[in-house]
Amino acid sequence: MRNLIFFIFLSFNCYALGQSITDSLEKDVINQFKKDSINYDFITSLSVIDSLVTKDKIDGYKKRLNSLISGLPSKESKEKKEIKRVKQIYDLVHEALFEKYEELAYFPQIFENKTYNCVTATAIYAYVFDKLEIPYVVKDAPGHVFLIAYPQTHKIHLETTVPGVYGFSNPKDSDVKEVVDNLIKFKLVTQNEADSLGYSKTYMNYFYGEDFLNKSALIGMQYYNKGLDEYSKKKYKIAKENITKSLLFFPYAPAEFLNKGLIFLTLDESKLNTLKDIEQLYEAYSSLEYKKDFNHSDIKIQLYKITDNDLNDLEFIENTVSILTKFEDEELNIKNKTFLYEYLLSKNAKADELEEIIRIADILFQMNPKNKLAKEAIDYAVFKKLSLLPYSSDALDVVSEYTLRYDFLKGNKKIDSYKIYIYGRLIDDNFKSENISLGRKYFDQFDSLIIENDNGKKLLINPELVSNIYAFVGKYYYRQNKFKTALKILNKGREIYPRHKETNKLIKWTKEEMSGKF
Repeated sequence: MRNLIFFIFLSFNCYALGQSITDSLEKDVINQFKKDSINYDFITSLSVIDSLVTKDKIDGYKKRLNSLISGLPSKESKEKKEIKRVKQIYDLVHEALFEKYEELAYFPQIFENKTYNCVTATAIYAYVFDKLEIPYVVKDAPGHVFLIAYPQTHKIHLETTVPGVYGFSNPKDSDVKEVVDNLIKFKLVTQNEADSLGYSKTYMNYFYGEDFLNKSALIGMQYYNKGLDEYSKKKYKIAKENITKSLLFFPYAPAEFLNKGLIFLTLDESKLNTLKDIEQLYEAYSSLEYKKDFNHSDIKIQLYKITDNDLNDLEFIENTVSILTKFEDEELNIKNKTFLYEYLLSKNAKADELEEIIRIADILFQMNPKNKLAKEAIDYAVFKKLSLLPYSSDALDVVSEYTLRYDFLKGNKKIDSYKIYIYGRLIDDNFKSENISLGRKYFDQFDSLIIENDNGKKLLINPELVSNIYAFVGKYYYRQNKFKTALKILNKGREIYPRHKETNKLIKWTKEEMSGKF
């Protein structure tokens, strides 16, 4: 693993390149890379970290490597054989060059005593694969670096620190589960993420994402590790020089691995179950630059830690929102607020707290009218709340209030079906109490809503029940000898439910009366 000394509670400054370089060979390497970061001597650049190394020694390293490469198997035409060939190359190189693994190791040690770490071993395989024209990418993970051969096709994961079957991976499902379980164990991903995305997707995102490194980063990692080692020994000048050199070859190393490492270690020790902890979390991330030093996926790990803690009740979570939405970057504030309020929404939904569901969902909706979770929650809670109200005109006022507030509820088949039931009750009450004008008003609204919903076909209501209303009103006008009005209403009811016995009987009687009249 790449040196983990960077997880130290220390303040560290990064300096611009320009201090004196005493070793002339190293100076030449750095000047060459500054002029041309594509065409440079990779092996020499890796070797000059040792101030005692000479050009002759480096030539010896190259000769030994090239001799090893000349004896490696040639490219195969068939895919399965090519995968097998890559494994053979992996094993042969490991056996020939690597014997002792140490956290802190530098490239020349491979040739002096076969001591290696993930950075130096990865550099060897990068050189070998370049020579053999095997496509690969260098992949970076927290505290570690490795290779993926044939990244576009076979995706062969080469764990350079571990020989044998566990070092070479063309993964099966069982392998994927084991790897993701370990990622969760070492807190590189959360259990929630794995459950949400699925193990396969989590594995692919972590190992085969689009963030790949140039092989020059391996040179920078060596300097970075050496700088941190010297820093721990309080050799600040030497540490400064090495960290500065690392910036040339691997510009993001200090920002990502020193500053983030310090913050993450501090936060990792925090239980995040007091508001003081949350303030410290805020202060830690406020010292970094969003999107440069960290992304929302980094802070989301801490948000999961907050929400997963059973001691943190809903009031605590809401107080957390007020703290973690004070960042200068408004996008970060919105993402934090959305995450935490979506959590609050899910908790209240489980408890069926309708008023809280609507309140929290409304906050999410006002932030983002396209938030699907907020819209679904409002839809559910509003309908559930309406279903608990008595059937009265007041219920229609409540419906009107919500549909004006939430435009997406207009035309909602559950809401419209509910309104049909309300209209049915109001029509029945008003016609029976001889309040005909009001009853007719509700009937006209009822009829318009039926028409809007394709004669009731879009509604969640039995068409026979709809036809009952038409039959009831049609019968009233029949008794009033208003046969044309009655027939028009009854025909509409029969159109919705042709088998309605009462409607068909009334239509027959109405036609007979009209025939006799004329």
